[in-house]
Amino acid sequence: MHFSTSGERLSESQRKTMRQSAYADRVHPRLRRQFTDLALKQRSGGATTNVTVWISMPESAVQELEQVAAVDDSSYAPEITDDMQEPAQLAQLAARDAQLETENTKLMQLRAEVSGKFSAVVESFVREIELRPEQIVYRYRYAPAIVLRLTLEEAEQIARSPLVNYLFGDEETKEELDIIAPASKAYTMWSYGYTGAGTKIAHVEGSVFGRMATENPYLAGTVVYDPAAKVGAHATACGGIIRNTHSLNKGIAYGCTLYNVNSVKIDTYTDVNPGIEWALDQGVTILNGSYSYDWSTNNNSEICWSEIYIMTI
Repeated sequence: MHFSTSGERLSESQRKTMRQSAYADRVHPRLRRQFTDLALKQRSGGATTNVTVWISMPESAVQELEQVAAVDDSSYAPEITDDMQEPAQLAQLAARDAQLETENTKLMQLRAEVSGKFSAVVESFVREIELRPEQIVYRYRYAPAIVLRLTLEEAEQIARSPLVNYLFGDEETKEELDIIAPASKAYTMWSYGYTGAGTKIAHVEGSVFGRMATENPYLAGTVVYDPAAKVGAHATACGGIIRNTHSLNKGIAYGCTLYNVNSVKIDTYTDVNPGIEWALDQGVTILNGSYSYDWSTNNNSEICWSEIYIMTI
């Protein structure tokens, strides 16, 4: 459900009208405000900022992706029940682990194919728009998007292209950790052998103090994206919630392989995203994100529609 700032529930038609109004010219209102603020600070109309361009997917590319990502529901999930003898339970656990490894291999192959499809769309866009090398900040590999360094005039010109879906600003990240699910009933899952073993999880920390204290013996073995980043209490706490191996205070998925996505410089989404894609390349299947943007200036006419593009692969 969605509500207005006055607390009134918004209908689907109202939300649709708001979205069409906000994106009539394919430029997010917050991005326009960023350009306005930059112009006031620099007293110049040629100020540049990072712009995330979501590319309109050709129908043929969409169909190819749907074929690649077709789900096979025929896989067998070994069942483990309380009435089984221990040897049978162990055999089922071994069968489940072997199946998980096979599925992870298939997942990596799938990701490679999907990445190839998206990359082809991005490269075609670069050629068609005739982008200059200095304008390109980052090419996405798991989404039909590219980050460009543009002036307002350049952004408006690109937005008029039929190849473009929407243009979004590069929002500053904020640390945010509201709920850690103390009532997750993890002990029940552990009793059935679900400890996170065989699963790769990445914690994405939106802060310059984003490195987990991996010298902590209970986080040993954590794989860090940028070891040069500063150690942070928040990142370390999140790592502990996920994978603390302490005998009395275990993490919810203490048996998993944990990845720490961080960076020496994390101020915006563009700084975070390369680390996220690195994690996907490692075979990570779960991403835990601790970052957000400042909602304090948000109002009833601005909804962050970029969230509709989040795609789980």
